[in-house]
Amino acid sequence: MDTRQLEYVLTLAEERSLFRAAERLFVSPSALSQSIAKLEQSLRTKLFTRGKNGWNPTPAGNIYLDMAKEVIDLRRKAYTEISMIANQVSSTLTVGITPGRGTIMFAQIFPVFNAKYPNIKISLVEDSVRAIVDQIVQGKVDLGFLTSGFDDSAVAVRHMVTERFLIVIPRSHPMAGLADSYPYGDYATVSLSQFKDDEFMLMGHGSTLRTIEDKMFADAGFTPKVSFETSSMQTINSLSRQGFGISFVPQFYATYTDQAVYFKLDPPVSWDLLAVYRPKARLTTPEEFLISIARDYYKTTPYTPE
Repeated sequence: MDTRQLEYVLTLAEERSLFRAAERLFVSPSALSQSIAKLEQSLRTKLFTRGKNGWNPTPAGNIYLDMAKEVIDLRRKAYTEISMIANQVSSTLTVGITPGRGTIMFAQIFPVFNAKYPNIKISLVEDSVRAIVDQIVQGKVDLGFLTSGFDDSAVAVRHMVTERFLIVIPRSHPMAGLADSYPYGDYATVSLSQFKDDEFMLMGHGSTLRTIEDKMFADAGFTPKVSFETSSMQTINSLSRQGFGISFVPQFYATYTDQAVYFKLDPPVSWDLLAVYRPKARLTTPEEFLISIARDYYKTTPYTPE
C-alpha cells in the first residue's frame, strides 16, 4: 500500500480544494488529480464528488478515509517508538489540554515525562474541550487530557479520576457558618434550592461547566439570578475566593480562604477527568506512561477526591 496515496486522500478531504491540497503536498494539481483518479480506477468506485462546494468524500471515500487515518497513525506511532529505541531521531507528541487546570497539571508531570523520554518533544495545544476533541478526531492532536461532558462517540476515552463539584459562598452569607464544624478537606452538604433567592456567578454559555450548571438549576427547579458570567474558570475561582458571589468550582480549585467557604451538593454533582485519543489508535509506550503519571497526579493532588 502506497502511504503517499493515503496522505493525498486525507489532505484533499481536509482542504476540499485540489489546488490547496496540492500546495500542502508540494505536488502539482494535475499530479494530485491523476493520483486520485488512478486510485478510484483501481477501486472501481468514486472516492470524491466534485461540485460547487469542492471535493467531498463519497460513502466509499469516508470508509477509505477512516482506514487511511488508522494506517497513517499506526505508521507514525511505530516510527516514534523505533526512533526512541534507536535514540537517534527526536519525535513529537502533540498533547491537548484546557487552559488553567490542564496547564497546572502538565507543568507538574512534564519533568517526570521528560526525564524518562528526553528525545520526545511535547507540542502542547491549549484550547476548549470541544476544540481539542475535534483536533483529536482530525488527527492533529495525539492525546488529550479533558473533562467529561462532551459527545465521546467519535473518540476513545480512558477514565482517570472522578471529581465532584462544590458550591462556593461568601463568608458573609447567613449559611456560611455551617461550614465551620468541618475540617479542611471535608465539607458540609447543602441543597442548591436553599440558594434560589441568591445571585450566582456562572461560566459562559457553551462551556462544558455551564452545561452542567444549567442542568443543576433545572434539577433544583428554579432559574438562577446571574450577576456575572465569564469564560474563565480562573476568574470565577478568583472572585469566589474573594467572597464576591456564589459560584461552583471543581474540587481541584478548592483552597482555604478567609472570604469564602465550600459545600458539597445534595444530590452530588461530578464529572470525570479523562485521557482522550482517536478510536482504534494504538497508544505508544510513552503515551501510556504520560497517562499513568497524569492519573497519579490527579489521584494524589490535595484538592482531588479519592
